[in-house]
Amino acid sequence: MSPTRYISLPHLRVGQSGTVKEITGGSGVVKKLTALGLRPGQIVTKRDSVFTRGPVVLKVNNTQMAIGYGMAQKVLVEVEEE
Repeated sequence: MSPTRYISLPHLRVGQSGTVKEITGGSGVVKKLTALGLRPGQIVTKRDSVFTRGPVVLKVNNTQMAIGYGMAQKVLVEVEEE
């Protein structure tokens, strides 16, 4: 079994997946992300991102979404070490 680590969404590599473990933002951020379907326990895959501090494009279930860099930083995911 590989050790696991938590990282924020912008730090995932394109194509890498992880399980959402925590949303560290306030209640407004949590409500907005939950409404988009991004909640603890969901598996997300990073599809794309702009090089510096731009939107992060994710796949959650069969839905693709883009969220801002600041909001993406508040989402911590668990990734298995390769």
